[in-house]
Amino acid sequence: MARFAVLHLLLLLSAGLTRASLPAQIPTFDHEADTPHYAVHHTVVSASSLSKSLRFYVDGLGLDIIRKYNFQGDLTTLFGTKTSVLPGYFLGDTTSVYNGTDGVIYLVEFPDAKKVPTVDPEPPNTGLFLTSFWMGDRINATLERLERLGMGGKPHIATFSFGSEPLATYATVRDPDGARVLLVSRPYINSIENANAVMPRNDDMIDDEVHGVDGEHNDSSTPTVSHEDLDVKRPQSLSGEIAFIVVVCMAQLVSQAGLGQVISILPILGESFGIGNNMSQLSWFPAAYSLTVGTFILGAGRLGDLYGHKFLFVAGFFWLAIWTLIAAFAESSGPVFFCCCRALQGIGPAFLLPNGMAILARSYEPGRRKEMVFSAFGSTAPSGFIFGGLVSALAAKYHSWPWGFWFMAILEAVCGVLAIALVPRTPTPSKETTHSLWARMDIAGCVTGICGLILFNFVLNLAPGAQWQRPYIYILLIASVVFFGLFGYIERRATFPLIPFSAITPDISFVLATLACGWAAFGVWVFYGWEFVQNFRGISPLFGCLQFSPAAISGFVAAFTAGLILQKLPANVVMMISAAAFCTADILYATMPIKQSYWAQLFVSIVVMPWGMEMSFPASNILLSNAMPQEHQGVSASLVATIMNYAISLGLGLGAIVETNLNKNETDLLRGYRGAWYLGVGLAASGIILTIVFALYEHRGSIRTKKKVASGQE
Repeated sequence: MARFAVLHLLLLLSAGLTRASLPAQIPTFDHEADTPHYAVHHTVVSASSLSKSLRFYVDGLGLDIIRKYNFQGDLTTLFGTKTSVLPGYFLGDTTSVYNGTDGVIYLVEFPDAKKVPTVDPEPPNTGLFLTSFWMGDRINATLERLERLGMGGKPHIATFSFGSEPLATYATVRDPDGARVLLVSRPYINSIENANAVMPRNDDMIDDEVHGVDGEHNDSSTPTVSHEDLDVKRPQSLSGEIAFIVVVCMAQLVSQAGLGQVISILPILGESFGIGNNMSQLSWFPAAYSLTVGTFILGAGRLGDLYGHKFLFVAGFFWLAIWTLIAAFAESSGPVFFCCCRALQGIGPAFLLPNGMAILARSYEPGRRKEMVFSAFGSTAPSGFIFGGLVSALAAKYHSWPWGFWFMAILEAVCGVLAIALVPRTPTPSKETTHSLWARMDIAGCVTGICGLILFNFVLNLAPGAQWQRPYIYILLIASVVFFGLFGYIERRATFPLIPFSAITPDISFVLATLACGWAAFGVWVFYGWEFVQNFRGISPLFGCLQFSPAAISGFVAAFTAGLILQKLPANVVMMISAAAFCTADILYATMPIKQSYWAQLFVSIVVMPWGMEMSFPASNILLSNAMPQEHQGVSASLVATIMNYAISLGLGLGAIVETNLNKNETDLLRGYRGAWYLGVGLAASGIILTIVFALYEHRGSIRTKKKVASGQE
């Protein structure tokens, strides 16, 4: 049975939780030794399913997972249960809990709990009635999020005031077990002084100071920042808002330009570095860039959450400018140095993308405006790729390819200066000293995750040239698997994990998996598409940019179409459209003859592909952004950007393996290209299958829910 129980401080002390083992200090109040003192410590919610309840309280209401904790002891005597270990999670608002102004919920699941309905009839039941949460001005956003998740039931909303207090909005919803939850729009209490203004206390019983565990005064942290204070105050004027959006969107543009500036001139780069048309080596020029973009995003989002998204965003522009400038001087240093510069270039977008998306996520409430802004951010991806390719093609035609890199370095530096002036301040949560930087940054998770991703991708891109004959290929492959295992082990035990696995619900997993399949197919499509038109149709890099330019217009239309339909269509339908576009574009390439009109298949494929990119990008970002609390927007943005960019590099590695094994020692390049494109078709088709499976999963879930409601269990 899903039930609530109020436990006093004795429960926590009996469990043996000390300051060293509990991440959040639950406050006590100073009092005389001979004066009895009682306080509500936390509320225990017994759930029939931890995963469903976590989805409601964390993904829906926006609570933080303060700690995963298994309560062990003589639970038979205490609660009458047969188990001796009770798994659960402490939930609350991290900022307020650390500073002693809010309580916590301990969400548990008894394995032998009786599953009986708790939805009470009218009038209200006796006993513990509901749990209340202060939401500030977040009630509408929270209700929208719950509706997207299919949770909470039909909300009951009322607006009124008590006496002379300000008008407030109240809404009641139901958790997955039917328990009442009250959402209150009253001012968020972030200090004891503010609490006194709303709930007067007896000063004879409670001292004015808040103390930590063991009665010691806790003044180690900076002033608290409420959820409302964590919002980014975007410019109020239309012109200021447009300038702000343009600067943030430039992050996406220059990031994708970094990919296009080498793909458009690969034959020229091969000739310049003396490696000819060797695909296993040329593929490293774009792959090294995408590899570091995808891997270093893991930690970049967390750095933004801790030290400010604007700081990391601006730093990304300047880092990218520096290494773009250095890469231009690699013409006389050889392909290895150029690849290293490309890899270091990729760290710049790793800072730019998640922090830029987090800034936008924190600046807008869920709704049409936010969806259109995210669509604008996504629409610059095809434009950025074409722009980067055009700059390099013009430089190569009229002077030499390094001039294109020098131009981009200047543009990126200018964007950094504009970002300092136009992007508003991004407040960070208050600092606390309970945990070290090592724990808060999850450095162990960063190291193992990045090492695993780099080694695995390194093997895939290196193996085609080595023909899988070198022992180090297998050694590095095994090492990458070991690092992945260590990463999973560390993340499930980390206090502040890089990837909160408990928040990865089935619908989020499906979105990310579909995203990975589609963008891996895109990596194959774009790389071998440019090679095909230049090597088999004799198109120059400059004319190739003109042929691919319709992708920018198509991407713009697709992005804003996605923004319009996201409110009307479920996520699985939007992602199915995306996967179908990825698949169609690769099929058109794979079946395209050498001698054919540009308008027959090449043009159609170029127009269709952006719909896959632009449908998947804003949909996945908005879904994760709305599911994550404000102070963890960097994490949600990191997940999307990591999957997207790493999938491109992964697709290039897999495509090179297929192409190398089919081209008959480079005597039949077309056969190898077609094999790579058919790999892209398979990857995109896997995305379609995933969307169908998830649609069936959701359909079965809705049928079960309806049956439970009909039988009185919900």
